Amino acid sequence: MSTKVGLFLSRAMKGTVLLREAQQALSTDTRFPLLKTVIYQRQCLSDAPIQLATVFDFSNTTAKSAAADDQALFTEALKLLG
Repeated sequence: MSTKVGLFLSRAMKGTVLLREAQQALSTDTRFPLLKTVIYQRQCLSDAPIQLATVFDFSNTTAKSAAADDQALFTEALKLLG
């Protein structure tokens, strides 16, 4: 059985130099592929556990965007495993 590994960035701030530099630095190591999906820092991600919920339970725009990012990450990770 072989092990497959992929890295992803989380708690990233959209549009920052730090995000771009992290993506550039991490994309150079072919042993650990960097997934394209990024999980961005959002208040709803911090609030969800306190409300005994996930972002999939909320209906506001920010939570829907966070849920879409999570779904994209799951889909991309499953493709990597396949």
